[in-house]
Amino acid sequence: MQQLFGLEAVDPIAVNPESFNNSAVIPFGLETAHIKRSMEDFIDFLKFMNTQLRTKEIPRLETFLMPAGFSSLVASF
Repeated sequence: MQQLFGLEAVDPIAVNPESFNNSAVIPFGLETAHIKRSMEDFIDFLKFMNTQLRTKEIPRLETFLMPAGFSSLVASF
């Protein structure tokens, strides 16, 4: 059953702040801290959704959305 639902993936790996180039020039007044926070928010959202799906024995969101749909969800977030 664990393989079916990917339970190990419900608790995602945290964003590593050391992986960001803090001297990068990003347009529109964004900073790497903004991008990091956005990534963390999306990971929290995905964890919440997958935890809720697991309570109903439904596979993880990433497994039943078409790749383009999941990519669109990430981009929209």
